[in-house]
Amino acid sequence: MRRIAVFLLILSWTLTGCSLSLPPPTPEELFAVFRGTFDCAFTGEDGTGSEIRAVLVRSASGDTLTVEGDTVRTVIVAKSGTSPAILTRGSEAHPPLTLPLPDGACGAAAFLALFSILPDADFTAVRGEGGIHVTNRDGSITAHFSDNGIPERIRIGAYTAVITSFAVTGAPAR
Repeated sequence: MRRIAVFLLILSWTLTGCSLSLPPPTPEELFAVFRGTFDCAFTGEDGTGSEIRAVLVRSASGDTLTVEGDTVRTVIVAKSGTSPAILTRGSEAHPPLTLPLPDGACGAAAFLALFSILPDADFTAVRGEGGIHVTNRDGSITAHFSDNGIPERIRIGAYTAVITSFAVTGAPAR
């Protein structure tokens, strides 16, 4: 009889342990990955039906967003404390040129904001099937992270980035 009771107790403990899941990391912990240096390839959608393919490199000196087009590559730089700008390589005859973008940047430059979200008390993180879903109170900002905290998708309003690769590259960027 005692063996049966011990067996049922162990079985009950095992089944209870399987049904409990760890609480998800906080939104601040999840989004902290964007405050360090990283390389991130993604496809982006801006709500107009146009899709971009891009790579964002966040380094200690700022961000470099390289957008791959069918016939041209556009490079947008955002150094710490400055507005985003389009960068041209130049040639032997002409030096490289940086053209500042106007405030309220749209198009490809708007994707920089997706990787600079600072969550606050309005954000919640919920562990679900396939990862961790983060959203703000009104649902205008959402993100999905894998169970181990790797970002997979971020959306602000009409702008969505589906992350195809993400690698942390070093020390904190800012």
